[in-house]
Amino acid sequence: MLASSIVNSVMFKDLSGSYPNKWNTLQRNRYHGGFTVKDYAQKFNNGDTIRLQVISDSATVPSLKIYDMDFSATVLDTIAGTLDSTVTGIDTRYWYSWDLDMTAYNDNCIFLTIEQDGDTLTSEPVEILDLSDLITEGRIKYVKYTNLDRGNSDLDDYFIDWANRDYMFFYIEGIDRDASPQDETEVLDGSQSKTIINGRSFSGTTLKTGPVPDYMVDRMIAVSNLDVFMVNAVEYIKESSIEPEPFGGSTLFQFSLELTEKNAIGINIDDLGIEDTTDTVEWHKEYSSDTVSANFDIEEPDGYLVSNILIQHAATSVPASVNVDIGYTALGSEIASGPIFKSASRPTAFQPNMRDDFDAASRIYFTFSGGAGFVLRIKVLFQLNDIP
Repeated sequence: MLASSIVNSVMFKDLSGSYPNKWNTLQRNRYHGGFTVKDYAQKFNNGDTIRLQVISDSATVPSLKIYDMDFSATVLDTIAGTLDSTVTGIDTRYWYSWDLDMTAYNDNCIFLTIEQDGDTLTSEPVEILDLSDLITEGRIKYVKYTNLDRGNSDLDDYFIDWANRDYMFFYIEGIDRDASPQDETEVLDGSQSKTIINGRSFSGTTLKTGPVPDYMVDRMIAVSNLDVFMVNAVEYIKESSIEPEPFGGSTLFQFSLELTEKNAIGINIDDLGIEDTTDTVEWHKEYSSDTVSANFDIEEPDGYLVSNILIQHAATSVPASVNVDIGYTALGSEIASGPIFKSASRPTAFQPNMRDDFDAASRIYFTFSGGAGFVLRIKVLFQLNDIP
């Protein structure tokens, strides 16, 4: 099993199967009787780094291959995936990712495949071009999105490991000319006058897309349901469901999306939500090592709390168990303490959800005892916190 999420930055399809449908047929081959088949290429800006992730039940590292759009057999590049995480259970799942620098393919149209064992996923066409004028003219929108940590959200992750993909993005043709504000007022009626006792207003807009294929409709529905959904660097809440309409007599669709700004900065509040809307926003920070064999310490970054600590014996570790004390001072154990057994089938997890200081970075100390020759795999996840 090799699968790509609908919220992936690029749309991939498994082209196997005897009967064509939207999930196993590329847009250029999506026939609907006498309707005109319209091809469509996913657009990215020159120099973009495309962020991808797939999920699999195989430990074989998948390969991503890049081809010219002529669908020739010539492979332009082959890139091995990076193993992001593994969830062990009755059915073990593996997440693999790529950060694809598209600079070498500026002003070109390509397609991608991801291959693992006997499975192959094929992408819809990807066009790399200079989008600067189209963005400036308001003809194309930059859509960026992520899901927060599971401890803060019960929203569907759409099979993406968001701890290792802090955000994803794509572009879509559309305009947002029509204002769609929200205005609520509570009025007290007196005998001689009226008094406003409460008033709230939120800025909003209606995003109207150009003609797009059905998979772009499904993608917008999914990403607009995530915790963080941004269009051109503004965070929005979707106010209504998307209802696509056929575009003329073709196989493409158009739709409108009513959006309200999530945080009304300068209207109802002065400071809330995402302050830095550039691509450098880090929703999580992570420390990871597979070769810990002595006491050590790491930084607890300012603005983040330590949310998860996972520890497991490496294959070369000698003792049956080793005890760990985790604290904000050397030999301290106020964060966590306990044994780590080599026989355990999965990592030992600590979920402290705490930090040492409201206002400054701190150090976290790991002290080990009770087992000579230990070699541990350790992962510490720091979650963005609203403490300044």
